[in-house]
Formats: sequence, C-alpha cells, structure tokens
Amino acid sequence: MDYGCGHGGDVRALRQLDCHVTGWDPFYQPDTVLQPADVELLTYVLNVIEDPQERRKTLKAAWDLAGTVLIASARLTWEKSKVRGEAFGDGLLTSRQTFQHLFGASELRNYVEEVTGVRTVSATPGMVYAFKDETARLSYLARRIIPDKEWLASEDTASAIAAIVDHAERRGRLPPPWKRCPSRWPNSSANCVPTRSVDSSVTPQTRPRSKEAANRAR
Repeated sequence: MDYGCGHGGDVRALRQLDCHVTGWDPFYQPDTVLQPADVELLTYVLNVIEDPQERRKTLKAAWDLAGTVLIASARLTWEKSKVRGEAFGDGLLTSRQTFQHLFGASELRNYVEEVTGVRTVSATPGMVYAFKDETARLSYLARRIIPDKEWLASEDTASAIAAIVDHAERRGRLPPPWKRCPSRWPNSSANCVPTRSVDSSVTPQTRPRSKEAANRAR
C-alpha cells in the first residue's frame, strides 16, 4: 500500500515490476479502501505536512496499516539549497506555495522510532524501515551480510551476525561492505574487515617512498 501516493506514479512503476500494490491519497485517490498490507509505503509524505499534529497522525495511521514493515522516506536538510522559500512553522513555504519540512540526518529515524515505538533500520539517508516484528528486523539485517561458504559452515556465524546487528542498532546503519573471512581464519569473525583494493604489485621492498622520505635517506 502506497499511503499518500499522490498521482500514483510510484504505484504504476511498482506494478510494472509485477508488485501487487494499491495507492491511497486523501486528495487524488480518496476512494481507495484502506486496508492492511505487508509493506506500507510512506514516501516523501511527512515532509510536506505543515501541521506537526497531522504529520504525527499520518505516520501513526500508516504504521497501523503495516503488516510487516513500514518504509518511510523524507527530504533532508542537505537539500535546502534546492528548496527556495521562506521560513514557515517548522519548515519552509516554497515559491510554489507548498510546504517542506526538511529532516535532519537522524531526525527522521528518531521521529519514526518515537511514534512507532520500535527500533528502525536506516536503509539509505532519508529512508528508514520500521518492522512490526523484531525477528523480521533481525532477519533483514542478517540477509544483508555477504556470505562465505566456509564462514557459514563455521561455529562463529552467530557471533558475526550478532556483531553486525549490534553495530546497526547502535549507529542506525549497517557497516561498510564486509570482506569474506579468509579460509585460513574460518572461525574468527574478528578478521572480517571492510573491503579495500590493494595493489599486489607493490611489495614492501618495491613500495615507492615519499619525497620527504627520499630526502631523509640522502
């Protein structure tokens, strides 16, 4: 269900991807019957509601309809240079006479967590997932880990998953892409490090020195 779908552009796009989706909007599609859906979308709706009470009420209504997860997105403060307008309430009144409340980096996540009462997952800047079931949230986080056959066969898999879940809960986002555990360390999640490119042609003996190091050597 796309809650606050506007003219239905996202609904049409999702249907082209063979998704079973319906859209509701109080102005453009008010006749759609509101009923629970596994996935409830609330995309770029909260930022255009000027009344804080109505904004909160809208979020709560969408959350109540979500069967599995609510996906909420909003515009962020770093987009302020793209929005021309005058200060109005807790946002801006644009030259087109539309309202925009630009959320801070962590404001959207904290706001959704406050209203729904659950921990959320920050998918990307300006988009959060709120799961109805804690098991579903942890399952989602676990599936985003890059698997390795030997790692998954080791006894330390649970610890590795728990470490990433803990990181996500404390920082509100997943860590950078993780390198698969080398086969010589099959039982240690501590050796999983962020992936980075390495020039194998540069060895300790052939690694070029900086100009300062070269001058000192002289």
